[in-house]
Amino acid sequence: MATFSDPTFNAGLYESHRPRYFSNVAEQILAYHATHQPPTEQPDATLTSSTAEPRSSKRLGLAVDLATGTGQLCKVLGPQFDHVYGLDISPTMISAAEPLPNVSYHLGSAEGDNPAWPDSIAPHSVDVVTVAEAAHWFDRPRAWSYIKHMLKPHGTLAVISYSMPLLLDKPKAAQLLTALISGDDMLAPFWEPGRYEIETLYGHWDIPFGDLQRHYWPHSLLPPSSDTAIADAAGAKNDVGKGNGNTETLDAEQLHRFWESQTGNGVHLPAPQPFMGALMSPTQFVAYMQTWSGYKRYIQAHPDRHAIIHNQVERMMAAEGCQDWDAPWPISFNHALILGTNDVPEVPPRPTE
Repeated sequence: MATFSDPTFNAGLYESHRPRYFSNVAEQILAYHATHQPPTEQPDATLTSSTAEPRSSKRLGLAVDLATGTGQLCKVLGPQFDHVYGLDISPTMISAAEPLPNVSYHLGSAEGDNPAWPDSIAPHSVDVVTVAEAAHWFDRPRAWSYIKHMLKPHGTLAVISYSMPLLLDKPKAAQLLTALISGDDMLAPFWEPGRYEIETLYGHWDIPFGDLQRHYWPHSLLPPSSDTAIADAAGAKNDVGKGNGNTETLDAEQLHRFWESQTGNGVHLPAPQPFMGALMSPTQFVAYMQTWSGYKRYIQAHPDRHAIIHNQVERMMAAEGCQDWDAPWPISFNHALILGTNDVPEVPPRPTE
């Protein structure tokens, strides 16, 4: 995670322009969590709404968001817990997080190295641990052990991963976007290895938690061997954000490569609806792409080429006949929510040298 933890990284830009998680991701996490509690301890998984009375007495106790960055997921989790702790190794990122009444941010790693935890965090006291678009940076064996150390018995691990952005209704711009991301003369040589992990949505990982479930959006990402994949893909339409999976995010060759990568443990399921996406103007899209680690490393190697993303977006606009830099474009992402329960015996974290 060297790029994002660099003190010179623009955390304010990251906070302003990274895509947001929809509140339904918390609903999916809490519904899974409720089904794995002993019968006498099942929490009320009903979410608060703008018209409902506050239900602080019905909240879960504690959540921890690892590699929280500027706290995008903490904002979604906050209303559902008495307290949410966001943990990150980067003071720069944490300093850009928006203050919230029941969310606090602390320095520390997902592996348990020198965390500045408050006294209220005791072993096996946390209900839910989340990781959003960051698990590929971890020393995973140590991180899984530390997560088990934090979680209560039957506590929940939730891991989110999403792909590079997709421009589903702008095919010409999409081709130029692919060239920017994957062109050898553009950003391709500058991606860190973790980028290739997230393009497969961590599908080849074995994650040592019980009842592991992988929830995909769009449904076309479901491997054909899964019981629901064929029916869902056959009935899906190109209608992003309205509850049915889109089948046109990848061409046939790409889709088969993706399916072949999904060799990790767990069952494959369709997500009930997308839980992330964005409307971005071309101006905002440029700012978002400037938060990419590949761009950061590109301009370190080519300090005279800061405009590479702006210039490519300008070509994308011309190809689509767009002239307004402030008109919103719908941006979508292949994404997955991986859920597991802490019913595997804990392995103590290995001591660091």
